[in-house]
Amino acid sequence: MATGEALGPRVIREISKARFDAFVGQCRSPEVATVAHEVAWLGAEDNSVFATMIIDRDREFSAVVFLPDLLGRFRWANQTGYFDTAQEAGADLERVLRIVFAEVEVQRVQGDDNGTPVDFFAPLAAADRLHANFKRVRDERGQSSARELINVMMRWYEDRDGNFIEQFQTAGFDARVWELYLWATFVSLGYEVTQPDPSPDFVARGLEGAFAIEATTVNPSFDRSGKSIPPYVPASETDLAAYADHYLPVRFAGPLTSKLSKRYWEKPGVNGLPLVFAIQDFHADFSMMHSMGGLMAYLYGVSVYDVVADNGQTARIDTHTWGDKTVPSRFFELPASENVSAVMFNSQGTLPKFSRMGVKVGFAREDVKIFHGGKLLIASDEGIERTTFSGEVEADYWEEWVSGMEVFHNPSALRPLDPRSVPGAVHHILDQDGNMQSLYPERHIAQAQTYVVELA
Repeated sequence: MATGEALGPRVIREISKARFDAFVGQCRSPEVATVAHEVAWLGAEDNSVFATMIIDRDREFSAVVFLPDLLGRFRWANQTGYFDTAQEAGADLERVLRIVFAEVEVQRVQGDDNGTPVDFFAPLAAADRLHANFKRVRDERGQSSARELINVMMRWYEDRDGNFIEQFQTAGFDARVWELYLWATFVSLGYEVTQPDPSPDFVARGLEGAFAIEATTVNPSFDRSGKSIPPYVPASETDLAAYADHYLPVRFAGPLTSKLSKRYWEKPGVNGLPLVFAIQDFHADFSMMHSMGGLMAYLYGVSVYDVVADNGQTARIDTHTWGDKTVPSRFFELPASENVSAVMFNSQGTLPKFSRMGVKVGFAREDVKIFHGGKLLIASDEGIERTTFSGEVEADYWEEWVSGMEVFHNPSALRPLDPRSVPGAVHHILDQDGNMQSLYPERHIAQAQTYVVELA
């Protein structure tokens, strides 16, 4: 059918795959990719219906129509016949859409959509308990792209504990955003993402296999009276080395060893799958700008700040000490850690990622400009080129959900994670000789910041 053609009160037009994925991607089954390939995506201007054109292994074209169920989740509603050309399938799509529109309320009923639609922004807590960043994303026009994207994508997110949305609005905002980011990332990579009851947080199943993910965060510190303890801020390059080799590892040790003690590999939801801990650092503003080095130091007991031993190899760290606290280094050598396949981290997995991806899928505002800039690593046959980047975030922006992801593999894992399971991430692998090998994607965001400008 022709792009922009009117069908009743709706206008159907060709859209980007990124926009289609934001609304419909969650209902894909990974197995579909083995028998058919999507070649075009369409949507109504009022976002009431979407469709995708596919070609199957017999080289026949067809189109699938999706409507929102009673909970606002887009589901299969109807399908065309099979044709030799995309033009013939497009013509039949017009016929199918007219049928769908004629009985839309009947078509929406799926049978498993009881209850009320998820609304992450419906007030569930007193105003004085609301997190400052929640109020920003709820109220500020500069955060509208993130707000709109969260609204449409998270219809599928199950509030398993019954308090996820309340925590998203209050003290747990950062941790809940991290979980939403992980969920969106693995959906974007083609996984069917489920939430086992009661734990871990996710199981991702795809064509490359399945693995379990448990999310955790490094949070701000408070004294016994509830007063915030100011975080340490390095003031020089020397301070930065101590910050990465000792201060940050001490901060990472708490949540990671706590998760280790929960023995998630014994939970029914894991069931022998590779288990990944996904950690984000929210203990201070912009702390994740330097967190990767601190996390690597803690996981492997090595410094990333050019501390060199007499034999020319990077010096190993046995313990991390900050103030009156000392923790053993090398998380992957702790008792029972062999049950953890890898640890994931992404300095870009924060609220601004939702803003940028929101613009990419079509939720930009004319009176808001978003800019993204920082350090980029470009992989080629000649090696890794370190460069800087900056630019305005627009609909054709190159970033993906996985961009910036780092995966630290456990060299002693009982159930190793295949690096192909997370394409687009950097994979850090320690070999038997103690040498670190890092496998880079074509483009990796090493460090970056987002700037939002609200125009008058």
